[in-house]
Amino acid sequence: MAKPSQMNIVEEHLEKGLLGLCALGLVFAVFYWVLSSPRSVSVEPEARVSPSKVDEVLLETARRTQARIEEFRPDPNMRQTPDYKADFVRLQAQPWQEQKTPWNVYAGFQPLITDQPIAEGAKVKLVDIIDAIPQPDKPLVRAEPELPDRPMDNPADVMTAHVVSVLPLGRLQEAWRVKLKDVGLPFVPYVLGIQAEVQEQLPDGKWGPSREVKAVAMPLIDQQNNPIAIPAIPNFDGSNAVAIDDMRRLVSDPADGWQQFFLQPEYWQIWWPGFGWVDWRVNLPETSISKEAKTEQPAGALPGAAPTTPMPGMTQTVRPMVRTTLTPRGGPPQPRQFIEDLEESGPPRQARQQRRGGAFVEGGTPSVGVMPGGNVPATTAQPEPIVPPEPTLVPPLANQLLKGSALVWFHDTSLESLKVYRYRLRVKLLNPLLAFANAVADPNDAAPAALLSPYSDWSDPVFVPQVTEFFLVGSFPAQGSVRVAVFSRALGQQVKETFTIVQGQSIGQLKDIELAHPAQEGKISKVPVDFFTNAIAVEFNFNKLLATRRTAVEMVYLDERGQLRTMVDVRALSKTNPEYKHYMDLEEKTKVSRRAAGAAAEVAAAEAAATKPAAKTVAPTARPVTPTARPVGPTGRPIGRRGNFDLR
Repeated sequence: MAKPSQMNIVEEHLEKGLLGLCALGLVFAVFYWVLSSPRSVSVEPEARVSPSKVDEVLLETARRTQARIEEFRPDPNMRQTPDYKADFVRLQAQPWQEQKTPWNVYAGFQPLITDQPIAEGAKVKLVDIIDAIPQPDKPLVRAEPELPDRPMDNPADVMTAHVVSVLPLGRLQEAWRVKLKDVGLPFVPYVLGIQAEVQEQLPDGKWGPSREVKAVAMPLIDQQNNPIAIPAIPNFDGSNAVAIDDMRRLVSDPADGWQQFFLQPEYWQIWWPGFGWVDWRVNLPETSISKEAKTEQPAGALPGAAPTTPMPGMTQTVRPMVRTTLTPRGGPPQPRQFIEDLEESGPPRQARQQRRGGAFVEGGTPSVGVMPGGNVPATTAQPEPIVPPEPTLVPPLANQLLKGSALVWFHDTSLESLKVYRYRLRVKLLNPLLAFANAVADPNDAAPAALLSPYSDWSDPVFVPQVTEFFLVGSFPAQGSVRVAVFSRALGQQVKETFTIVQGQSIGQLKDIELAHPAQEGKISKVPVDFFTNAIAVEFNFNKLLATRRTAVEMVYLDERGQLRTMVDVRALSKTNPEYKHYMDLEEKTKVSRRAAGAAAEVAAAEAAATKPAAKTVAPTARPVTPTARPVGPTGRPIGRRGNFDLR
């Protein structure tokens, strides 16, 4: 009979032990993951709390979040999310063909300020950007006495210099494109202003020190006559990039018209007797751009300046040009008679003529002469009125830019009589590196807002004539006096008055003269005119022997500079003094224009009176009518005022 195998205790109970361990693991798992709750809960990224405090912590967190939402105030410098939907709708409604000028490209699709340049490691230096700026062309200058249509208590002519140059913006754009293409920055140049200098010629013929020109321009006002602030771009300080970007878009947007304002500031219309207010561009020098535009002008087009881009909300303070019918009152003016004499130009008179350039406009027909040796008048002719020239043609700014050049001009009213000036200018340009610190090798290159172009060459000298000029035209030996004709200019009109002068007396004085008044729509009224010449009669010689063995009257006088000079009676010369003839012709033509202006003003007043409704009859027992306030016109000015002059 076989014996059973011998087994130890471990072998007998191994299976039971393993089964017990599994049972314990199962019980732990059920208790830990099913029956037991967690000891802590993660509420915040770095905070864990017990389950009993979860609700309390969540409630406190919600309260803090609500408080922060209520206290939040948006940062004004924070960039707002663009309205992409509105832009998309606008682009759908506006065809691409209309986005064809270089100004629209930058204003509509300017890239935002980024953190990384386009080309890896590409940097640009400000000195290279400045060196690429070309020099403006040599300026052209025209100085003329004008009566601008601007507010003034006592209207008076102003000697104004209009200075114009050509700026090669196309060449600058191409140079900047080469410099900035690697860093992916906009390369279209934008102008922020004009800086001009003037020099005055000294008595020794040399030029004096340069001084800055305080240019004048028609102010910008809105529909409520409030001034419009000119945008100023600040320098970059590291924290105002968003504000700079907004200002950059403002000055570059063609719809805002700031480039038009900076390049070509507008000026007032000027008074032209017999024609009303005309465009100031009648005195704008003609440049290569204007000449080219004239040749490209379509047949039948009206000449003149192109309309400018108005500022938003800016009212047009310039009135349309009015041309009146040139019908002189009282028939043709009677021509003035004087004797043709021998030309006797002493050194003092020659000096005066040389300072005036030695050339005089002979426009129109000469006045009546007297046949030599008799008093029979020669053939007479009717003087013609002074017709304003056509304004210099200025193409639209967009057309100028498409051809690569733009006109840039300014206006100077600080001129003095009998002085010679010359001008030069440069332009302020928007720094293309402004606020793009990541694209420059030196962070300081991204700080300045504006760059300056080189100065242009000096313009040709321009002489400012004296407002008054006088001539010796008669004498009274028995009384020891002479007769002097003084020519002056007032309210855009050439006038003449004669004075009887004795030794030691100043030549000229204030006189009331009938003129066409611009504040009264050209009506003829007496206006005080300044005939002062700043000259003093010193001595008379009533028997001065001339080279032709004839005697004449000679006057020794102190001129406006305190120098002794001599003058001979113009009637003693065998030929008409060209300077005297120039002023006589100018005065005769001005008379025709003045009569035309007065006749047109009378016709306009009669038509206004005929169309005016009849006043209502007020019963004697009615209470007196209280005067109401003067009505206000569309520009905000009271009706009853014209040209900013009071009708009093």
